[in-house]
Amino acid sequence: MSVERNKLLTQLEAFKAYDADTSDATLKELADLCRGLAMNPSVDSLTQREALELANEVAKLQGPPEQNPWSNQLQEQKRVARIWMAYLLSQEFQFVVKEADCN
Repeated sequence: MSVERNKLLTQLEAFKAYDADTSDATLKELADLCRGLAMNPSVDSLTQREALELANEVAKLQGPPEQNPWSNQLQEQKRVARIWMAYLLSQEFQFVVKEADCN
């Protein structure tokens, strides 16, 4: 496994932790990886749909607070989305790496 692939897998594992970084940049990076996973024809349709739904959820969470009726719980929602994406991307890592290599 290359150094870049090791680094990506290490980051994904770290993002599973409850207290890991939940910045907008981190969420965007994970959402982009999920979008790539959703577009990969080698991935089963349920995983594709889950990845796309997660990416769309992150887009909603990153919108202006007035568009999110649960803005007082926004940080916790972001944390849950980050953890969920990290688990999905780790589980489907063989496909995520291929998408990351294409970028």
